[in-house]
Amino acid sequence: MPHLPPAYRGSEPRVRPPLPLPLILIFYSCAVIAGGSAIALGLPAWGWHTAPGAAFVVLFLFRYLRLVVGLYGYWRCTPIRPAERPRYTGSDVTVVIPTVDPANRDFFNTLQSIVANRPRAIFIVTPGETNGVKAQATWARLTPEQTAVTSCHVLTDTIANKRQQTMHGLRQATTPLVVSADDHVFWGPDFLPGLLAPFEDPRVGLVGTYKKVVRQPNSSVVQDFFNFLGCLYLMRHNFDIMSTSGIDGSCFVI
Repeated sequence: MPHLPPAYRGSEPRVRPPLPLPLILIFYSCAVIAGGSAIALGLPAWGWHTAPGAAFVVLFLFRYLRLVVGLYGYWRCTPIRPAERPRYTGSDVTVVIPTVDPANRDFFNTLQSIVANRPRAIFIVTPGETNGVKAQATWARLTPEQTAVTSCHVLTDTIANKRQQTMHGLRQATTPLVVSADDHVFWGPDFLPGLLAPFEDPRVGLVGTYKKVVRQPNSSVVQDFFNFLGCLYLMRHNFDIMSTSGIDGSCFVI
C-alpha cells in the first residue's frame, strides 16, 4: 500500500467509522474467551463481571477506543491546496470509464462533468460492439465547445468485467496520470485540480477521493430511505479514508 500525505479534507459531517469485519471477528473472539473465562470462574449471572458482561465490556472498549483513534487521525488530516503553478494539469490526465450501459440516464451527465474539468482524453471501455456504438452516440451529444480540449476513445472488450475493462483502458493511456471513474459519478467544476494537488509530492503514487451522494428530488419514501443509506455509507467511508491518512499517511482504498 503506497504511503500518501494527508489528503484534502472537505466539509461533510463527521461521523463514526464502521468496524472492519476481520477486527470485529477478532474482538468478538476475545469477548467469547472473556465470557468463557467468567463462566469457568463461576461468576454471577448478571453484572459487568459476568460472562455476558465481560463480553460487553471488551466490545465496548474496542468500539470506542477505535472511535477515539479515528477522531485523532481525522483531525490531523490537513488540506492540500492546488499549487499556483501545478506540476500536473488536465493535459496530463486520461480518464478511464468502464461501463456496461453507456445509454443509462446518468452517463451523459457524467461525461459533461468530466469534460468540464478539461482532461486530455477519455477512454470509454464497454463490452461488445453494440455498447460501443451507444457510447459513441452519447459522446456525440456533447457540443464542440465542450469537447474542444478533450478527445474521446471508445474501446470494446470481450466480457463485462469492470477490472478487465479498466485494465484495457489503462494499457491504452499515454499520459502521466490516469483517473478511473464510474459511469454514474459527477465531478465538480474544480474536482481535477484538487485531485492532482497531492501529486506535487513525488512520493505520491495513488490518490483516493472524497465522495458524497447526490440528493434525489421528488423521490418516494423508499427511494429517500436508500438514498439516506447511501449518504451514511459514503460519510463513514470518507471518515475512514481521512482518519487513516491522518494517522500514518496511508490510504486504505482508492
